[in-house]
Amino acid sequence: MSLTIRLRRVRIEPEAKREEYIRRLERLIAYCENVIEREDIPEEIRLRAIDVIVRIIRMSYVMVRDIDIENVEAAIELLKQQLEELEGSEASPFL
Repeated sequence: MSLTIRLRRVRIEPEAKREEYIRRLERLIAYCENVIEREDIPEEIRLRAIDVIVRIIRMSYVMVRDIDIENVEAAIELLKQQLEELEGSEASPFL
C-alpha cells in the first residue's frame, strides 16, 4: 500500500486581507464615535458604543480574524437597532 499526497498551492495575500480588516475596523470606529458624540442618544447606548471601541482596541493587540470583526459588526448592528427603535422610523444620519 502506498500513500500519495498531492500538494496544491494556495495564494494567500496577507497584506490585502490586513488592509481590508483595517478599512472595516475604521468604518466601525467612526460609527461608534458618532454615536458617542451625540448627546441626544441615551447614555446606555453610548456606553455600549464605547465598549465596542474598547473591544476593537484590544483586538488590535492580537492577530485579528474574520470572526473577530464579524462579532464587532454584530455589536454595531445591535446599536443600530437600538437607535432605530429610539428614533422611530426616522432615519439616523449615522446608519
